[in-house]
Amino acid sequence: MGKIFDGKRILVLGASSYIGVSFQEYLKKYAKDRLSADSVSLRGDDWKHTDWSVYDSIINVTGRAHADTGTLTPEEKREYYEVNCRLACRAAKKAIADGAGQYIYFSSIIVYGDSSDSRKPVVITRQTKPAPTSFYGDSKWKAEAVCGAARPSGDSAPADGLRAGLQGQLPDARKTGGKTSGISRLPEPAQHALH
Repeated sequence: MGKIFDGKRILVLGASSYIGVSFQEYLKKYAKDRLSADSVSLRGDDWKHTDWSVYDSIINVTGRAHADTGTLTPEEKREYYEVNCRLACRAAKKAIADGAGQYIYFSSIIVYGDSSDSRKPVVITRQTKPAPTSFYGDSKWKAEAVCGAARPSGDSAPADGLRAGLQGQLPDARKTGGKTSGISRLPEPAQHALH
């Protein structure tokens, strides 16, 4: 009989996303004896009928990503809010209802505004207030606010947000399926959470 896995179990929401797939590959390479990850897609309704109580952490990396915001139709903009905010919050509520140990929503550094045209580096501290300048940033920021409010009254865990600062560091990796891994470029506290 094989050894029973006694490490932490993680469910990655976003089965086919670049970040989700890369995260699972990273865990297999560097933490397979401590962390085990499964994945599920939030497309369709199948995910609603799975049991998330067996997971220590639910990590939501799903989302509608950047586009040329000047060319999108009102319907396409609504889709950003549906996926980046409403769907993320439905997943958070399920994680809480199922009794998962923790729900982590990958937001975006863009909630602080778009600094891609800045000639001077933008410094973000704990005191920096979100100030999204596009509907993409706004949809991510609203999800953070609503998902945080989904916690039961007085609960200090289980819905947390992580603003992944991959913007500008991996210019083509997510779009092209490049081999660059963003996991090693996550902020140090996020890397420590994996170890």
